[in-house]
Amino acid sequence: MAISKSSKLRFMGKRLIDILNGMPGPFLLELGDTRLTNASCIKLLGRIYVARLAPLGCAFRLDIDMGVPREIGIEAVRILISNDIIHQGYPEVLRLAHIICTFTAPEVMAMQLMLSRAYGLRIMRRPDVRKLLFGPFGSGGG
Repeated sequence: MAISKSSKLRFMGKRLIDILNGMPGPFLLELGDTRLTNASCIKLLGRIYVARLAPLGCAFRLDIDMGVPREIGIEAVRILISNDIIHQGYPEVLRLAHIICTFTAPEVMAMQLMLSRAYGLRIMRRPDVRKLLFGPFGSGGG
């Protein structure tokens, strides 16, 4: 199951997320891929839904793997709604996952160091565009 706050998909000419604006939730509306238009020509690998997980809050695009039987996928959504706090229409577990999965600068540096040592890569500093454009006047200092 994947939940997204945005989508490039359109349904009957409207943005997928906007098709049920104004309707109270919760709801889960399955859309057949024959009516969906895809701006980026990506092959859809799952069932596409518009979901509002709480009476108030945002609607989301919700995808469920095509290999999962429809009933099991819908049951997974029911379990999510019944077992998690839904704040502003968004599951708390996903909000926490977003917070936890961002890397700090020291973590990024540690991963770069590990990759450079493991694969013999050389870390190159990103060019300073300000210095390239303004030369010695691009220091930004007074």
